[in-house]
Amino acid sequence: MSRCPYCSWPLELVRVHGHDQCRRCRVNVHPCCSGEQCEAWSVPMEPEIGKDQPTVTESRGRA
Repeated sequence: MSRCPYCSWPLELVRVHGHDQCRRCRVNVHPCCSGEQCEAWSVPMEPEIGKDQPTVTESRGRA
């Protein structure tokens, strides 16, 4: 029988938020991330409001 590497109790795993935790000490025994880093990516910017598109104040009307 395998044991928890942290508390040394017989290993019973509980699935929590997509990873496995020891039932006794609740430590994540199979981390989903081992220090990997994602590559930077860019988010497309929203198009600028042109003259053909009304602004917020124009679309509400004038009081």
